[in-house]
Amino acid sequence: MKHSPGAILVCVVFVAFLLGAPTTHAQTHALAVFIQTPAQGETFYVAPSSFLYSIYVKGWIVTSNPEPTLIKVELALLRGTELTARVEARAQPDGSFSFSVTANPDAADFPDPHTGCIECHFTSALALPRGKVIVRVTAIDPAGNRASAERAIIVDHSGTAIIPIQVVDADQPARPIAHIPVLGSARLYLWRARTSIATTDAGGLARVQVEALGQASTRYVFDVPPVIVNGVWYESVESKQVTLKPGQTLGETLTLPVRARRGQITGALRGAGDPGLTVRAIDAITGASFVTHTRTNAFAFSDLPVARYFVALDPAELAPRALQAQTIPVDLTTAPAASITLTASVASSRVVRGALRDINGAPVSFGWIEIESRVARAHPATGEFVLYDVPAHAQTLRVIAPGFWSRNIAIQNDAPLAITLAPRDELRSIAWGRGAIAIPPETIAELIGGRLVLTHGVAWSNSPGTFAFETAGATITLANARVAIERQAERAWLYVIEGTATVALDSARQTTVNAGQMIVIDSDFEHLRAVAIDPHIIRVLTDTSSVPFDFVIEPTLSAQARDLFARFGISIAQGVTFATYLLITLALVGAPLLLWGIWLRATRQNHPTG
Repeated sequence: MKHSPGAILVCVVFVAFLLGAPTTHAQTHALAVFIQTPAQGETFYVAPSSFLYSIYVKGWIVTSNPEPTLIKVELALLRGTELTARVEARAQPDGSFSFSVTANPDAADFPDPHTGCIECHFTSALALPRGKVIVRVTAIDPAGNRASAERAIIVDHSGTAIIPIQVVDADQPARPIAHIPVLGSARLYLWRARTSIATTDAGGLARVQVEALGQASTRYVFDVPPVIVNGVWYESVESKQVTLKPGQTLGETLTLPVRARRGQITGALRGAGDPGLTVRAIDAITGASFVTHTRTNAFAFSDLPVARYFVALDPAELAPRALQAQTIPVDLTTAPAASITLTASVASSRVVRGALRDINGAPVSFGWIEIESRVARAHPATGEFVLYDVPAHAQTLRVIAPGFWSRNIAIQNDAPLAITLAPRDELRSIAWGRGAIAIPPETIAELIGGRLVLTHGVAWSNSPGTFAFETAGATITLANARVAIERQAERAWLYVIEGTATVALDSARQTTVNAGQMIVIDSDFEHLRAVAIDPHIIRVLTDTSSVPFDFVIEPTLSAQARDLFARFGISIAQGVTFATYLLITLALVGAPLLLWGIWLRATRQNHPTG
C-alpha cells in the first residue's frame, strides 16, 4: 500500500505536535521544518566562571523533493525583532540539519580538550545573544517554497550581587558579633548549587557576594552553621531568605541572630569514694589547663573554651590511696557539652622520685625513666621525675637521655634518687653569646645562616644566650634565654627556663614566651598560646607509653661493670636471700632431729641391751 507525500506529512506533523513540536510557519504538504533541539522555553545558563561551550540546533525537514540536499536551510537568531546572526547550510541526504552556536564566546577555553567534554566545549561561527532569543530555522526548496519553525529560548548570563548580613547575639540583639562566617546557598534553575561565604567585620556586618541570575529571580538562604570562634560555639537561631530580581546587584540588609555557647564538661567519679579529688581538663592543642574538684562523686567544668580536651585525675592524689585512673579524651568541637565518667582502679601505692643531672650538676632537660612498663619524663627545667604505680617487687630502673650514656639504677629504698648522667662524645655544643646549644646525636638539625634549623629531636641550653631557631614553620628568637626545645612530627614544644623567647609563624601570628612557660608550635595553628610549664600537662600531652630513644650503655669497663651489677645485682641478692632462708629453715627443722639422735645414742650407751 502506497502513501502519498501529503499523508506522510500529516502524520509527521501530528506526531511532532504530540511530542511538543515547535511553532511552524508556512508548513505545507510539500515542505515542512521541525526543530529537535533546543526545546521550547529552554534556558542556557552561563556563570561568570563558565568555560566556553556551544549548543546544537538540530532538526529535520520533510519535503516532496526527492533530493533533500537541494533544500537550503537557514538559521537566524533574533532578539526581539533584531536579527543578531544568520547562517545557511544544506540539508543532509536524510533530511536532517545541525548548526552549532556558542553560548558564551568571551569565556575561557576548556582546559583539557582530551576528554569527552569536547563534545560541547568548543567555539563556533555563531554566538547566542543574551536574554530572550528566537531561534528560527527556514527551509527553501529549489522552487522557492519556504517553510520555517521557531523556538523561544533564554540565554542567562549571571552576574554578582552583594547581600549585607548583620550578625547579632540572639540574647543581646544590640551586640554585633565579629569574625563569624556567614553562608549563603542557592540552587540556580533547580540544579546548579551555589554557596558563598563572607566573614563579619568588627561591626558584625558581612557583605556576602553571591551569584545572581540575569533572566530569572534568585533565592538565597543565609545562616551561620556551627562554628567555633575564639573558643566560643556559634550557630544560627534561624535562617533568613532573600530573593533577588533578575539583574539585581544589591540586596537589602538582613539581620541574622546567632546563639553563643561556651564549653561544658560534666562527669561522675567511680571507684574512688568521694575524697574531693582534683580534676584537670587540659587543652589537647595548647596545653591550657583548667581545674575543678569532685563533690559527691561528681564534677563539672562550666565555662571552657570550646576545644578538644584530656580530662584526668591527679596521680599524686591517687597514689596514697593505691588508685589510678585513665585519662579521658573529650571533643567539644563536635558538640559544646559532654558528659563522661572517670573510673579509678586499684594500683600500687609505691612512688619513685628523683632528678637527673649532668656531670656539672645542671638539670637534664630531656630524660625518660622506665621501671618495667612504667615510663615517666624528666621536667624540662629541673630534671625531676616521678613514677607512679611502681610494682612493689621492682628494684631497678632505666634512665635514657638523648646525648647521654644510659644507666640502670638499683632502687635500694624509696628515697628520692639523684642520678648523674655522663655525656656521650657525639653530643655537639654550638657556642652562642655567653652560652651554647647542645645537640645530641639523635637530633636532626643544621646551622644555616646563624639559625639552627631543627627537623627532628631535641636541643637545649645550659646557660642564657641570644640565638634563633627555625622549626615547625616558626622562627624562635631567644633574648638572653635558657631553653629546651623538642620537635616530633609536625609540632614542636618550646620550654623557656630563663629569659624570654619570641615565637613567630608569620607577621599576624606571634607571641612572647616568658621564663617558666612552654608553648606548642604548629604552622596550622590560628593562634599561639603560652602556658606555665606543668609536669601534669607534659605527662598528658606527650606519649609516655614507651621511651622514644634507644638505650645506649657507656662502653668503658667500669661503666659496664656498674650497669651489670645494677642489672644482675638484685637477682644475686635475691639468690643470697633465698639461700639464707633455706639455711634457717634447715636449722629449724634439723636441730631438733639432731638433738633427738644424740639423745637416742646416749640412751643406748647407758642401757645396753641383752
